[in-house]
Amino acid sequence: MSDDDPNLTLYPSLRGLLAVLLTPHLLILLGAWGLANGVNLVALAMVIGGVATAAVGLYSYPRHVVLSPAGIELVSVLRRRLLPWEQVRAIERTRPGGARRLQARRDAAGDTDSGPSSGLLARGHGRRHWMLTDHVESADEYDRLCAIAAAAPDGPRVGARRPADDTPPTWLYRRRAPR
Repeated sequence: MSDDDPNLTLYPSLRGLLAVLLTPHLLILLGAWGLANGVNLVALAMVIGGVATAAVGLYSYPRHVVLSPAGIELVSVLRRRLLPWEQVRAIERTRPGGARRLQARRDAAGDTDSGPSSGLLARGHGRRHWMLTDHVESADEYDRLCAIAAAAPDGPRVGARRPADDTPPTWLYRRRAPR
């Protein structure tokens, strides 16, 4: 990643991508197996649910997110969408999952602070919101995100806590760093 590049690319976790890609296949497979043993409503509902889950996941779950001076570009498998900064009111943390909430309670009880444990969410006007990442970004990525948001003319308020300095970047599990 070069320092002169004005854009920041954030990636979701591989666990999230696999869940979005494998869950619909599993539902469709189980539903098809049930339909092969005879037509019943549960099997039919599983096939329909699997197809609907696949459509929603491929259309809305981000493969990567690019933050630039123009706005936030959400790139999913079936769609590429640019959100201008005027549509984004704030960038906040998502709510951590159950295991991470327990870990946060243990950290609070032991007076150790390991930083935030959840991803980023762009909050729009009204009830609109968009998931940016499903896991914590690195401190360097967070600083670049804050700089990009602050430089935007109608930039959002960044209300997310800064991650710990030793947090790995979101592209760590990729084969190569983003260009």
